[in-house]
Amino acid sequence: MHLGRGSVVFITGGGSGIGLALARRFLARDCSVTICGRDTEKLEAAERDSDGLSAVRCDVTQNLDVLRMRDLLTSQYGRVDVLVNNAGIQRTFEFAEDPDALEKLEEEVRTNFLSQVRLIRAFLPLLIASDAPVIVNVTSVLAMLPKRSAPGYCASKAALHSFTRTLAWQLEGTGIAVLELLPPLVDTPMTRGKPYRVRPMRADLFAEAALRGIEKGRREIRPGKAWLFCLGARLFPGLLERFLRQS
Repeated sequence: MHLGRGSVVFITGGGSGIGLALARRFLARDCSVTICGRDTEKLEAAERDSDGLSAVRCDVTQNLDVLRMRDLLTSQYGRVDVLVNNAGIQRTFEFAEDPDALEKLEEEVRTNFLSQVRLIRAFLPLLIASDAPVIVNVTSVLAMLPKRSAPGYCASKAALHSFTRTLAWQLEGTGIAVLELLPPLVDTPMTRGKPYRVRPMRADLFAEAALRGIEKGRREIRPGKAWLFCLGARLFPGLLERFLRQS
């Protein structure tokens, strides 16, 4: 698809990290970009530092917030050309030892999977109103092989990975393209300062590679080393598992 002046883009979890990096790349292509998130301070800072960006507080786990967001975009634009489901959280815990393990896992599944599904459902009328609508679900390379320390995050991203594929099949013929964006380790506030064994990808380089994939309509977009991880997960799963069991 062609991204440029007149393209309407909505990004969840856009106040920082990957979401904000994507928003800025869309803005550089003269798109009309709206982001949402739960942290008002981050949203205000993003709006202040990114010329032309519109930021709205919205908790995607709350149905009323999602419906208000849909109505706002309906009144402003009447359509959405690109919906980027990026909102997500990651908790690290030992399932058998952490007394709050179930609550943390439920929060991750609700935020990383169920809220994305609910938002897509609510936004279908806005997407159908577009001439070339695109849904981009941001999952993770950890949807392919999980790491030991984040059972809820990996499981919820795997669920979104599977749902994205089946949704793409079900929406064939509607004109709505359903794409999956699988980030590698990216340098964001969520990852910064942690002892990773590999160097994170710069967020701006990740975002530029992601937009090229969106423009080309790739069903699975694997920027940076994500393609190598996904290949290894298929060809050498045992080797990667030994590494991820220590992560």
